[in-house]
Amino acid sequence: MELDIVYNPGFWLLLNIAVAAAILTIRRRMRRAPQTSSETLEVGPYWRLERLLRSEVSPERQREYLKECMRTLISIMAERGMVPDPRPMTVREVFSRLGREEVEAIIQRYEEVRFGGRILSTEELEDFRSKLRALARSVIF
Repeated sequence: MELDIVYNPGFWLLLNIAVAAAILTIRRRMRRAPQTSSETLEVGPYWRLERLLRSEVSPERQREYLKECMRTLISIMAERGMVPDPRPMTVREVFSRLGREEVEAIIQRYEEVRFGGRILSTEELEDFRSKLRALARSVIF
């Protein structure tokens, strides 16, 4: 007696029904699973900096904000092995090791705010953010 089950249309119909039921069950389970927020999806070194760059900052907090942005980027570079232990170095020393042109403008703005007490306008702050973001992308990726 030969197995004619492969040629039996009833077999294929039952197999298709079983596969469709399995797919529907998986889809239902996926819908019931708790939805993840965008923050949990943002992982990795670049997103730590990006989350900070997207945050709003008042003029009174610009000094601490720029300091935290630089500290975050330096810690990412240290994690990647791009700079040795950055603790005994200044921000200028750490960034000068990169040898990039855009570094000077970033450091100048940072030092003006941090040590000069200057408050950046909205346009200047956005310019700082975009330059730091571009530097981070070129360094990290």
